[in-house]
Amino acid sequence: MNSFAYPTHQHIMYYINVQDLQEYVDNHDYLGSRKKEILHKNWSERVYEPMRKAIIHQMDGDNYNQYKTRKDQLYREYIEHVNKKVGLTCNSIQSR
Repeated sequence: MNSFAYPTHQHIMYYINVQDLQEYVDNHDYLGSRKKEILHKNWSERVYEPMRKAIIHQMDGDNYNQYKTRKDQLYREYIEHVNKKVGLTCNSIQSR
């Protein structure tokens, strides 16, 4: 009798175990991707959206012009400070 012609009980059990394993892997992958989707949704609702709304509120608010003016002033002061340092460095290099 040829063993390939008539599968034994072990062959059938091996085939069933492979199918179960494939179902487990497929289910595991699906659950992993679903978990990521739920985590992203929760993060978006709890962190991203409130922060985005607060930023938009600040940018559209009355204080924005004050913030912009102050930021521009600080930037000008920084540029002046850097120019002074570079000027001193250039003078000390030229005098040598």
